[in-house]
Amino acid sequence: MNEERINASEQSEMFSLIGRTLKNKVECYAVGGTALMFLGLKETTKDVDLLFKKNEDYENLRKALHNLGAKESKTNIINPEKVSSIITLGNARFDLFFEHLIHFRLTESIIARIKESHEFSNLSIKIISPEDIILFKSMADRESDRIDVNEIIKKMNINWKMILEEVKEQKKNSEYFFEAFLYNFLLGLKDSFKTEIPKEFMEKLEKETGKALLEAQKRLSKL
Repeated sequence: MNEERINASEQSEMFSLIGRTLKNKVECYAVGGTALMFLGLKETTKDVDLLFKKNEDYENLRKALHNLGAKESKTNIINPEKVSSIITLGNARFDLFFEHLIHFRLTESIIARIKESHEFSNLSIKIISPEDIILFKSMADRESDRIDVNEIIKKMNINWKMILEEVKEQKKNSEYFFEAFLYNFLLGLKDSFKTEIPKEFMEKLEKETGKALLEAQKRLSKL
């Protein structure tokens, strides 16, 4: 797997090249390290994570990367029933997702929170909010994700209520334990980095985690 990293300037150059290669307008959503570089919260990234609402946009960007000589992995990303691609172009690894980023669903509430957008010829990249980046990274829960989220919390004015609301939105039509993963992730941040997280928020999240686990136990008891 490619372990090379790219900086913000290199990322912008690649997006400009892709935008000029695209024959039609394509809209996508930046998440993870890609979004953090646009927000000025990270200097480099290993993965260029892009999420698509329309399958046509997803396929058009894949074709543009192929036309530029990119190589596509035969392996999907973690969750095989969701549409995804791993494509390498130069020093960059593109992780492309359609509608779902692993268990994380692109909801209308996420789209409504977007305040920043960047245009590269035919490529339009919208940056998801810091709150939604925190929620996504809590599910991946790698050491790099913990470092990133600690920086987000230190440097941004986080709307914690918004995160709880999105957890509830993500739970619709899903049995994934968003509450539990987020709660354990944030506890780990407090232990490792002494990250300051509002006590009231953690208490509410702990309560929601308990409810989710009880509901799961009830479902299992009926099997």
